[in-house]
Amino acid sequence: MFFSIEMITGIIYYEYSDTILGWTRNDYFSLICTSNIILSMYQVLFVSAHENLSDDIIEGNLDYVFVRPVKSFWYYALYRLDIPSAVNLVIAIIIQMVIISKSNYYRINIIEYVIFIPFAMMFVFLVNQLMVMFSFWKEKLIN
Repeated sequence: MFFSIEMITGIIYYEYSDTILGWTRNDYFSLICTSNIILSMYQVLFVSAHENLSDDIIEGNLDYVFVRPVKSFWYYALYRLDIPSAVNLVIAIIIQMVIISKSNYYRINIIEYVIFIPFAMMFVFLVNQLMVMFSFWKEKLIN
């Protein structure tokens, strides 16, 4: 729903003008699609585990995870997948591919774009991981 609202907003913004402060319609839509791709990838892979991590730590439910013979951090971070977010991811990728096909990008630019998307997703993951850790320590200080 929010993705649709952002796209409709772009249509309204660029209804009477081809550029706004140097940004074209395709630039705007590409930015919106890129942010949705990054956030949807994060949500598919990590959001379910992040939502439960602080509660699982406080309640002591992670003992079983930490005694497993695997890298427990990545095991728990990728513990659950959020399948409904995959729909948003697919839609954003399809729209971004249409936008890229209509633009005059060099192949190296497209390759760089594809390479940096996972890095951006990992940045969002790490920022959220820091916030989860902060909420855990804050909760433990209060109790």
